[in-house]
Amino acid sequence: MMDESRPPERADGRKKFVVYLDPKLIQLIKVRALSEERHAYQLVEELLTKAVERGD
Repeated sequence: MMDESRPPERADGRKKFVVYLDPKLIQLIKVRALSEERHAYQLVEELLTKAVERGD
């Protein structure tokens, strides 16, 4: 029996992390991801990784 309170695990090991963002920022992220032909989560992950590594 599957535990429905937990989301299914992804093959790549990524975990769900919910944040609330300004709708305008979300739209900008989606547009940029589409223009770069990749998923929004990939763009956000890359940008956050760079910011954390710089100490922003």
